[in-house]
Amino acid sequence: MANLGGERAARISSVKDAIRTGLTYTSHQDTPVLFPDVMKTISCAVNRITKNGVELSKDQSISVMEALKAVTIYAAY
Repeated sequence: MANLGGERAARISSVKDAIRTGLTYTSHQDTPVLFPDVMKTISCAVNRITKNGVELSKDQSISVMEALKAVTIYAAY
């Protein structure tokens, strides 16, 4: 948050906007910066809670199915 400011940080990874505009989207981990954990990636997309417990813009939350697509079929595409 300190680097981007609260308003910009809250809208980071705006996947819901991508879905609304019909874009194919993916989710990933920045390994080796973070230990790979696909379930955590899915959880972050659905719940919009950072690893430090900060809640990001809830209007960008996506469904579990949309998050699963991001790490499976859309990533393969």
